[in-house]
Amino acid sequence: MVSIASLDNEKQALLYQVDCLKDRLAEEEEISSEVKAEFKEKTKECSKFQKAIKGNEEEIKRLKEAIEFRDNFLAERGLSLYEDRELKDDVDNELRVSLRDAFSLAVPDETSSVMQNELRSFGVKFAKIVLTGKSLAIPLKDLGQDFLSVGDMREFSRQINDFKIKLQKAEQDNARLEGLVARLESQVKRYKTQAEAAEATEDSLKAEKRKLQRELRKAQDEIGELQTVNDHLQKRFDKLKSKRKDDT
Repeated sequence: MVSIASLDNEKQALLYQVDCLKDRLAEEEEISSEVKAEFKEKTKECSKFQKAIKGNEEEIKRLKEAIEFRDNFLAERGLSLYEDRELKDDVDNELRVSLRDAFSLAVPDETSSVMQNELRSFGVKFAKIVLTGKSLAIPLKDLGQDFLSVGDMREFSRQINDFKIKLQKAEQDNARLEGLVARLESQVKRYKTQAEAAEATEDSLKAEKRKLQRELRKAQDEIGELQTVNDHLQKRFDKLKSKRKDDT
C-alpha cells in the first residue's frame, strides 16, 4: 500500500511537470511564431528598399549621363549656360547646322527615351532658329544673342538645373535608403538569431516532454502491476480471514 501511494504521488508530480512543460512549450511556440513572422516582414521590407536603391542608382546614372552629354554638347559648340558669359567669336561657324543634322544629334543609347526626346526637341528647335536667321540673311552674332540666351538657352539651363536637383535628391535618397537597409539587415540578423534560439528551446522542451511522458508511462505501468499484486494479496487475505472464521 505504501509503494502504491508513493508511486501515485510520483505520478501526480510527473503529470504536473508535463503540464508545466506544455505551458512553456505553448509560450515558446507563440514567441517563435511571432519572431518568424517579424523576420519575414523585415526581409520583405529590406528587399523593397534594396530595389528602391537600385532604381535610384539607375536614375543617378541616367542624370549623370544627361549632364555629361549636355556639357559635351555645349563644349563642342562653344556655348555657355550662363547669360553673363560672352559667346566666342567663332560661334557663327560652330552653329551652322542643318535641320537634318539637328535630327541626327548623337544621343547616347544609354540615356532614357525621355532624355532623348527632350534633347532631340532642343536640337530641332535650335536648328530652326539658325535656319531662320540664315534665311533673313542676318549674321548669327547680330541676330539674337539676347534672344538665344533669354529664350532657348535659359530654358535649356533651367532643365539642366532641374536635372542637377533631381540628381542631388536621388543621391540623398540613395544614401538614406542604404542606411535604412543596413539597419534592416542588422534587425533581420537579430531576428534570425532569436528565431533559431526559440527553435532550439522548442526542440529541447519537446525532448524533455517526451522523456517525462516515458517516465509517466513507466510509473503508470508499475502502478498497474502493484495494483494487480495488491488485489491478489487482498483476495488471499480475505480467504484466510474467512477460513479462520469457519474454524472458530
